[in-house]
Amino acid sequence: MQIHIIEENGRRIRIPLPLLLLNRTTAGLAAHLIQKDGQVPLTARDIHKLFRCLRQCRKDFPKLVLVEVEGKNGEEVRVML
Repeated sequence: MQIHIIEENGRRIRIPLPLLLLNRTTAGLAAHLIQKDGQVPLTARDIHKLFRCLRQCRKDFPKLVLVEVEGKNGEEVRVML
């Protein structure tokens, strides 16, 4: 997953987020933090399934744009899988 930021002055910033960090341990941690709030009933198993799906989608659809936002002043932000 990558985050691309293009500022109005033309400066480009690319932030890579490795999907390798999405494993059972982080799924358990995320589930613990979500259940602490108590509003969303997600288990560690559900979150791990989501992580596996994201990794598979990255293989099937490389460079898929998930979110694209353009500001008034010309800044752009894209989140790509």
